[in-house]
Amino acid sequence: MKKTLFLNSNLLDKLVSCNTYNTILDPDNVGIEENLDYFCTSNKNSLYTFNFDKYKEKILETISEILPKKIELSGIEIELSLGNIYSPNEYNFKKDNVEIIVTLDVDKLYDIVKDDEAFDSFLNKEYSSYDGFMSFNPNSLKDWNNENDDDRKASTAINYLLQKNNFHKIDEYEIYNFMEYDITDFIVKTDL
Repeated sequence: MKKTLFLNSNLLDKLVSCNTYNTILDPDNVGIEENLDYFCTSNKNSLYTFNFDKYKEKILETISEILPKKIELSGIEIELSLGNIYSPNEYNFKKDNVEIIVTLDVDKLYDIVKDDEAFDSFLNKEYSSYDGFMSFNPNSLKDWNNENDDDRKASTAINYLLQKNNFHKIDEYEIYNFMEYDITDFIVKTDL
């Protein structure tokens, strides 16, 4: 049965990563301060600020250009599209993520992995809690088979198939290298 799931890049961490904090996508790494200093000293009657929302929209636009619209993993066709990009209020417990809308035959997905011993090892390795990390996903095949949350169940299975099929993960460096912009596109002038 085909089903549409609204997941995110935190759940599908083997597909895409778009964190802006302390990565190459961090606005501090793309010359924001230098440009703001230049604009502020060249015009003393205006205040210049960085429009982070517009910058995130550009990141989202870039991901949508890179991310395939359809992928096939172990005989399952998965349709992908993007929703919004989100940033947490504080980065100590969460990171930026993008909503990923996934349409696939979940029954077929579940049938492929439900008895796979390698999937059991994957769950144990990727989703077991340890000091500094609390997992909310099942970390054994038995627990996964008893999981009722389709988002968790499907995302762990998709992550497994992405890794098993050596899918190329889109990361911050690829987004940065693919993104075309002029830094002044994100600088906003306010007259004093």
